Amino acid sequence: MMNTTTRCLSALLISLPLCGACVQEVGVAAEPPDTARAESTPPSADFGSDDSAYLMRPNGVSWNGLKINGLKINGLKINGLKINGLKINGTTLSGIALDDFAIIDGTALSATTEYGAQAGWQDFIGATMIAVTEDGAEVAMRIDAITPRQDPELLDYVISYKPEDGPWTPACGTDEDGEPIAAIPLAGVWNYEEGVPGGGSYIEQPDVPMFTFACETSVLEKCVTAGYKPWGFAEETKGNKTKMRSLRPLHQACTRMMRADYCGDGMPHTMEHTLIDMWDALGIEEEEQSFELEAEWTVNGASCTRHVRYTGMGEAGALDTLNYIAAHCPSVLPSASCGSQGSTFNTSPGWKKPLDQRSLFRNSSCAPPEFPNCGVAGMPEE
Repeated sequence: MMNTTTRCLSALLISLPLCGACVQEVGVAAEPPDTARAESTPPSADFGSDDSAYLMRPNGVSWNGLKINGLKINGLKINGLKINGLKINGTTLSGIALDDFAIIDGTALSATTEYGAQAGWQDFIGATMIAVTEDGAEVAMRIDAITPRQDPELLDYVISYKPEDGPWTPACGTDEDGEPIAAIPLAGVWNYEEGVPGGGSYIEQPDVPMFTFACETSVLEKCVTAGYKPWGFAEETKGNKTKMRSLRPLHQACTRMMRADYCGDGMPHTMEHTLIDMWDALGIEEEEQSFELEAEWTVNGASCTRHVRYTGMGEAGALDTLNYIAAHCPSVLPSASCGSQGSTFNTSPGWKKPLDQRSLFRNSSCAPPEFPNCGVAGMPEE
């Protein structure tokens, strides 16, 4: 499937108190949302700017994406707002505290009011909360609109934040028409660092469960749109046996693949709008294009490579990527054996392997000798 890389919008992480735990109010006055923003109006999707990563169509060629979530995940910054878990010290709806947060039915927020009433996702329009940034500062956050997609498991949330001395501002930025870009909530958090062990990884929070608002056009969101819902499952069949496989590992491996994060350290090695084809071990996406096999992908980066992806710097850029791989993960330097029948990507060799130890994706892209003729979607050729 094709995938486009562009600048991803801000990733917002919100703590989910454990079941039964209360969310303490911290004295932030509930502010009613602007009338225009309270309406459940879908934001205009950004399919043209350099700040979007989008999928052209199911089971087709995609543009690769760099941004993990937030400002630049396409090889750039992952979190534009630098919200560190966006921990909720207090969440209110019209001045009433909300407790017992949960994400149900995919991306629907749920909570209980301080008076014991159940709040469904429709009730969260206008809810305010406190986020804590990486430097410890507190920022007020607000849910301005919630719009269902055609997929019943996906809801778009328009969220905004209020700087200390400024107006309410769309947290995920705006599209080329000036409309706020929406986000979806995902359980857990991600490490947005680059070039460090654990960079780009999903982080479980068993003691303090948290969730992330993944902005549209980010890799986190686009891997969901591609069919890899981390809360979902898919079948894998071998002979007369069938197993239900969690899609969380595939979602994580998808983010590595889209960003060309070969070493699994959060460092992307591509440029926005580079054409790729992607397919997975469970058959959710299937191979369609005639590019050359580039790599196989696990939750921890590439398991092997045939060649490296276009970076906008021609063969010099490819050499830079190869030097990086040689220094940080030499076991995945290009090899003709990548993509073999013995790979755990294939059902028989991979059947008994835990998904987090298995090759889950393959992708193809233009190989270095063809770089001058590949070009990049929407951009001139070299």
